[in-house]
Amino acid sequence: MTKIKICGVMDTATALTVVEAGADYIGFVLAPSRRQVSFEEAKKIRCVIPSRVKVIGVFVSPTTANILEAIETIHLDGVQIHGEVPALENITVPVIRAVPLAKLEEAIAYQTVLVDSPQPGSGTVFDWTQLHNVKHPDLWLAGGLSAENVGEAIENVKPTVVDVSSGVETDGKKDVTKIRAFIQTVRSKEDENNDL
Repeated sequence: MTKIKICGVMDTATALTVVEAGADYIGFVLAPSRRQVSFEEAKKIRCVIPSRVKVIGVFVSPTTANILEAIETIHLDGVQIHGEVPALENITVPVIRAVPLAKLEEAIAYQTVLVDSPQPGSGTVFDWTQLHNVKHPDLWLAGGLSAENVGEAIENVKPTVVDVSSGVETDGKKDVTKIRAFIQTVRSKEDENNDL
């Protein structure tokens, strides 16, 4: 079954909508971005998220200390790292290595790899067919996904997780209708694949 991560959640109301709609993961952007939330704000939002929904902190070229502080403060279930990767020996939660397709080879040794467009969060789609023959036990897919194209992405890539941010937004804000449509499309695709 393909799991779903809704990234860029910035408030409690959106988190509750995402949980109710059936997402498996919620992502907090903890790096400079228009979707960035402070550790304290993320901690408040975290309080309304049930344990069945995993919370991922998204970082860009963080320090180990920054990651450890976020894990401690927010009670993260995992960390997603774009850019430079710091020493990870003391990181006690799963690490998701996020890279554009062009850098996939250097990330393939990580337990979990997320392939994204070169500009994460931009809504830019890349050619998923280039991932068709990639064999990785935990491949996550992001990059311009929406309710309109996620079925095709699942068909082409067969990712373990699909990750969306801008594809469930209207005018830069999370859109309840788009969140529900995205999740419903993924679940429908799974039902279709299970019927084969």
